[in-house]
Amino acid sequence: MAHLASTPEPQSLLDHTSPQAPRLEIDEQSLAMHIFGYPSDQGVDANVIALEDVSAADFDYVGLDRTDPPSKRLDDQDSENEFCRRLLRLGGRRWPSLDRFRDVLGSITGDEDALYRMERDTVEMSSKSERRWVSVARPKPGYGLFIAEVPRPYAGIGEWNETTPQEDMMIRRSALLRLATNMQEKAAVLAKDCGAKYYNDLDDYDGTLLRKADLLPLKE
Repeated sequence: MAHLASTPEPQSLLDHTSPQAPRLEIDEQSLAMHIFGYPSDQGVDANVIALEDVSAADFDYVGLDRTDPPSKRLDDQDSENEFCRRLLRLGGRRWPSLDRFRDVLGSITGDEDALYRMERDTVEMSSKSERRWVSVARPKPGYGLFIAEVPRPYAGIGEWNETTPQEDMMIRRSALLRLATNMQEKAAVLAKDCGAKYYNDLDDYDGTLLRKADLLPLKE
């Protein structure tokens, strides 16, 4: 059984350039599991692709064994780039480093170390765009997908009324996604509980976080 990293290594010891860069990580605050990819073709500030709070359906889509997932990235960079493209098709986000992703998530979940660094300007405060939650379900081959985008505030130091009670409830209800075993179930939860929109044509996508090119269907 592969080891899932639960205590993140400092970036200086294990960052995106390491052949041991982690494939998976469990957040100690939320107990959510995240999948990482390490592209070489997404730009200078896109060293990590992170798919947040994954479900069994996501594991199957990206081709990871749910009972024995790999602990580290692929050695072959072309194969790793293709893996990253699968993450992007599910709403994976581009990040400059693992540490930046961890700090932003920490500012949402209330990690004291992350909040301390941001409040004292040791690291840049997380932006509204960085904190925004996004999830994609692809219930059938080809086009036709559900996309949810929901804002999330700083933990304890965000602006008043930064999110609505309805949006806060959507984030809480998103925990149901962990029960989804296929894309049909994931789509149902996103539509019913997380305010997802359905797009039959990518030209109709009106969100702000994802790139339409990333959402194109796989060429099987």
